[in-house]
Amino acid sequence: MPVLTRYQLLSVDVRSGSKVKTGRLNQDRFFTEFDQSYAGKLCNSHLNILLSKKEQFVGSKTLNSALRFVSMALKTNKMRKMC
Repeated sequence: MPVLTRYQLLSVDVRSGSKVKTGRLNQDRFFTEFDQSYAGKLCNSHLNILLSKKEQFVGSKTLNSALRFVSMALKTNKMRKMC
């Protein structure tokens, strides 16, 4: 299962006012590219935020967001291997 769901991608399309019709093939291509290129980096950056809390100030909203992201990511097997 990709990090972003199809519903999230479609809602972004609708909110941005994009008139480009995205087909299932384009969505699958986007999901595989996102998983290969960005998902691991996102997970590592959020883990670094959590670990840097000990040495430096991290805002409560940033910390809360990082905690939510990491907890959701660890629920899937694919992201558990990336983190």
